[in-house]
This record gives sequence, C-alpha cells and structure tokens, in this order.
Amino acid sequence: MLTALRKWLGAVTRGVQTLATTSTLYNPAPWLREALGLTPTDSGVPVSGYSSLQCTAVFACVRVLSESVASLPLFLYRRTGKIGETTEMAVEHPLFKILHRSPNPLQTAYEWRALLMTWLLLFGNAYNEIVRDSEGNVAEIWPLRPDMMMLRMDDRGNLDYTFAMPGGTLHHLNARDVLHIRGLSTDGLVGVSPISAAKQSIGLTLACERHGAMYFGSGSRVGGVIEVPEALNDETIRTMRDSWSKSYAGIDNSHSIAILENGMKFQPFQIRNDEAQWLESRRFGIEDVARIFRVPPHMVGDLSQGNYSNIETMDRSFVSQSLTPWLTNLEQAFGLRLLKPGEQDRYYAEHDLTRTLRGDHQARMKAYQAGIYSGILSPNDCRRLENLNPREGGDVYLQPVNLAPSPFNPALAGEEPATNKEANV
Repeated sequence: MLTALRKWLGAVTRGVQTLATTSTLYNPAPWLREALGLTPTDSGVPVSGYSSLQCTAVFACVRVLSESVASLPLFLYRRTGKIGETTEMAVEHPLFKILHRSPNPLQTAYEWRALLMTWLLLFGNAYNEIVRDSEGNVAEIWPLRPDMMMLRMDDRGNLDYTFAMPGGTLHHLNARDVLHIRGLSTDGLVGVSPISAAKQSIGLTLACERHGAMYFGSGSRVGGVIEVPEALNDETIRTMRDSWSKSYAGIDNSHSIAILENGMKFQPFQIRNDEAQWLESRRFGIEDVARIFRVPPHMVGDLSQGNYSNIETMDRSFVSQSLTPWLTNLEQAFGLRLLKPGEQDRYYAEHDLTRTLRGDHQARMKAYQAGIYSGILSPNDCRRLENLNPREGGDVYLQPVNLAPSPFNPALAGEEPATNKEANV
C-alpha cells in the first residue's frame, strides 16, 4: 500500500474518472461532481476545487489559511495527576514525532498540515490513511486526495471509504484506518466544499478575469461588424474573417491601421468597461472570496478599506475567528482518531498560538511582562519561549504584594475567613 501511495503522490491518475463512471455502485457526491467540473456556473465558467485556484483571491485565501495553520507548532501533551492539574510535553509518545516533525517519509509536518488545510478549503474534506505498528500505535500517516475518495454507509451503520488507486483500482479502507477531517457539514458524514457552495461567485470572478484578458488580448476590442455593399458567398466570408483576425486580432496588432476596400465599412460594437463596472466587479470579487474563507481583505492584498488601527484589530480577529475554529477541528480529530481510547483522557494535541506574536517583538515583550508580574510565567519560562538558555534564579514566580487569598477560596475551607482589612495587607 505504501509503495502505491508513493507512486500516487507524484502521478496523474484516472481514479476520479473510474469513480464517476461506476455509478451503479457509487453515486458521485455533489462535491465530486464539482471536482470533475461536471456542473458549470451561470457565468459559463466551470468551477472545481483545483480550477478555482486560477482565481487570485481564492489562491491567496487558501495560501494564507493553510500556511498560517501549518506554521504553528503542534505538540502532544500529557496530563499528570488530576485532569488539568499538570501538563507536560509527551516527547516519548510515538505520536509526538509524527505530529511535530514528520507524518511519513515524504513529508514534513508543515507540508502535511498545509496540504490538509488546502484540501479542507477546496473540497471540505481531508482524508489520510493511518498505518499502525504491531502495538496499535500510529507509525505513519499518508494523505489521500479527496477527489479520489468516496464514502458510503452500509445497512449496519459502518462507514466504507473507497479510494481510487492509480490506474483505477478501487481500494477499500476501514473507518478505523482513516483520519477524516471534515469542514462545515450538513449531514455529519462529509464536509461541504466552500468552492462548491460559492461556485457562482467564484465563477463570476473568473469570468471577469477572462473578460479582461480577452479585452486586452484582442487590442481592447471585443468585436464588430464589417458591412459590405453586396452579398458574399460562404468561402469569401471565411477568407475575410480569417484575414481580419490574422492582421488585427491580438495584443501585438493593437492600434494597427485597417485597410478596407470595395466599399467595406467596419462598425465596432462593445460595452465599455466602465459601463460594465468591470473594475468594481473585480474588486467586489476579492471581497466576496475573502468573506467566504473569513480572511481579512488586507491579507489578500486589498487595502482599500485598511488603515493602521483597523488592520491591527483585523489581525487579532483573524487569529480568534478564522484560525481558532480550524485549529480546534484539527486538534479534536487528531485526538479522536490517532490516540488509543485509553489514552484520550491523558493525552491531547494542541497548537502553540504564542507563535502568532513572533513577528511583533513589542507585543511579545509586553505579554511576557504581564505574565511575570501576575505570577503566571517565570523569567526562565519566557527565555525558553525565546529559545534562550535559562539563567540562575530565573525560576522564581512573583506575586503582587497587594493581593491576598479570597476568604471564599475553597482551599481555605475550615479556616477563619480573613477580614477585609487583613485581605488588603
């Protein structure tokens, strides 16, 4: 299986077509039909998961989200004592290296998670085959293209994953051996592709880009009519059309001088771009795509509404409103599918969001200062976060002198409650 997957990672396969044609056994889901480009949009431009990347706004949003998620450190932690009492990195666990360093011999952890996010954003689903060792621990994780996967449920409620191998061979996978991460779902089985849900808007944006390319590629002319004083036969019409296109069509022939003879007249017809609101449509297309993926417009190059104050606010909103839901989805899927049932109460995967401040030195130092003064962090804790060696005496945790335990503290049960005067000492 691994050999076939290695071939698949760099191969162009016919697996999708195999699944689409075997309709007697597998009815292609709507997102698969979108991946195949079987349902064109009203704009006339077919939109699929991969073809949507031709839209610069879609490519930018997918890149921002996938690279942002993949660049965050992902660690496996172990709870010791009571739940939530003490946590530490579970470096010795086999899953730690897979999540933090490399899930398989061909990919780094960054490449793997960026790929999963790209598939989630384009198809709404990300599939992986889990390879376990003799003890049941995860040994390797191999990504499986979502446009080559079919999912169905049998009469007993068991999920059957069918993956199209190179050459069209169908490979059935048990649900236990599949790490399936879903995006927004309407049935709880498969996620909804954002591209499929917003195909009309993306198709309109692609149509605007195609219109602009054809407009300038044809010398800023969209066509016209040649009037002749007498009737022409079909052969003469074809010859004139080919000759005109060869001489005057294309960007290299723009502003060329046309020579007409025998009483011919050229009457251009076109809609001006300002009348068609072409520039406004392109700008709105960027905003619409950014809205679909919940990415601040300034992150995809639209600074029309951006200034210093609101960009800083939107950056914070991007972490809390855009990244956090995806991170939570990934973390819970990793814990449910990759950990043994007996380990799920003691181990958990979590991203380190402090790295989102890595580029803001001033904000990072203020956060460390607040953590030290409130007793949450020690100086050495902050030095470790900065990849600096600890210093002597740096493990001391401070506590403000104007604070005292509350008289309602459960830890003081049975003791005499402190008076207000004593609590403020």
